[in-house]
Amino acid sequence: MTVSVRSYRATDHDDAIKILVDAFEDDPSFRRVTPLARGLGHRETLARMLSAQIRRHYIPHGRIDVAVDGETDDATPLGVALWSTPDDGPGPVEKISALKDWVSLFGRHAATAVLRDRQESSFEPRFAHWYLYTLAVSPTAQRRGVGTALLNHGLERAGNDAVYLEASTPHAANLYERLGFVPMGRLPKHGEGVHEMGMWRPPVIKAPKPGRGPAAEG
Repeated sequence: MTVSVRSYRATDHDDAIKILVDAFEDDPSFRRVTPLARGLGHRETLARMLSAQIRRHYIPHGRIDVAVDGETDDATPLGVALWSTPDDGPGPVEKISALKDWVSLFGRHAATAVLRDRQESSFEPRFAHWYLYTLAVSPTAQRRGVGTALLNHGLERAGNDAVYLEASTPHAANLYERLGFVPMGRLPKHGEGVHEMGMWRPPVIKAPKPGRGPAAEG
């Protein structure tokens, strides 16, 4: 199989959501929030949450990468990665619209859902960086280089900029460390499971060229 990575298209939506829901169905962070939804099951709530995040944040302000087998236009997605950029984000009006989505989904528990989401994001560094929110691979494409292709594509795009992510397992943390990420510390654990690990790939600082800048004057 030859894996290629391209940008997300509107026609990828259903496949991307299924891949993400399958991958994060048992994720403790999501399972702390989905029971707050009114009258919906866990998978449906998770799908609606991810759909809202893609629509409100990752399409207009982030980057969505889709991995496929080959380079044909109609190739079925095998994996998806959602990235936040260092220098773009929703404005006040968009944040209000996103809040309306949460109210529609969680009803009277919307404030609790928003608070828990902010608690999760509060551990993210305040320095400018790319943030890998999720990277998921279809169960049928596991161990075929799809995840590696998605990650390498995102890291190449980030270039010399810093990158942050949370590793959900010790195995993932070891993998990211081999790729140049530095463990920042364990995130607080709620309920069962292991601690997530905050991982940081520092930015590359380029030295100024000779003969340029204040030090070369005079």
